Amino acid sequence: MLLLAGLALIAGGTLSAAHAASFDAADGAKLFAAHCAVCHQASGEGIPGVFPPLKGSAAVLASDPTLQIRVLLVGIQSATVGGTVYSSPMPPFGITLSDREVADIIDYERTSWGNHAPLATAREVAAVRAKLRH
Repeated sequence: MLLLAGLALIAGGTLSAAHAASFDAADGAKLFAAHCAVCHQASGEGIPGVFPPLKGSAAVLASDPTLQIRVLLVGIQSATVGGTVYSSPMPPFGITLSDREVADIIDYERTSWGNHAPLATAREVAAVRAKLRH
């Protein structure tokens, strides 16, 4: 738990004791490897012109994780990042991943490759998911 609280402080965010206990960095890394790394690469640098980088990404570094949550839940087509259009589609993971799993992936991305952003919670993922249903 101290490691996770330390990650939050490094990321510039704050963690409640409940969130620190529930953020599973190892699970986030495994989920990222299984669902994201093939496109975004283990380095988070993506594939130039094909899949956008997550390392240094404005969406990943944003203080509000809503856009990042939305993209993981419903996918995206033709994203423009840093002036480059990435036409390769990202599939929706909201169909197969739980709110906790989505939050763990997002928190892994927000604390990896030199990224420092506030962590997301499963509660935030659930709120975005509920808004998408309406």
